Amino acid sequence: MTWIDDFSPTLVGADRIKISLDPRSLTPKAFDTTFFLIDYSGAALDGGIVLPLELIIQAPTSAGFVRSQYKRLLPTQVAYAPISSGPHLIRLAEVGHNRFFGSLRFTVAGDPIDLGSNRRRVPR
Repeated sequence: MTWIDDFSPTLVGADRIKISLDPRSLTPKAFDTTFFLIDYSGAALDGGIVLPLELIIQAPTSAGFVRSQYKRLLPTQVAYAPISSGPHLIRLAEVGHNRFFGSLRFTVAGDPIDLGSNRRRVPR
């Protein structure tokens, strides 16, 4: 007999992947490489992590947005060089399976980018 937990387990969408700043990158700075450590031990008892994984990094500007997929390997470390200061969000999630995810909000130090003055003006 099949139980409802087999079809819709309570673990689906749980925050089971731990993302933390590498000790070398405790103060992220604009234009400086920041390293993140990824720990999957929270999902080990629940069937583990199943590929593919999707990594999304959201920055204050669209120029700093990153999306990539891992189809063959589970990353244990991720490097990112932010191009602007301010609040950022990194999120790593299973695309299918139990949809486990992990996220971390971090703030990048530095002066904000002024995109208005850097745009090239076209003469009319």
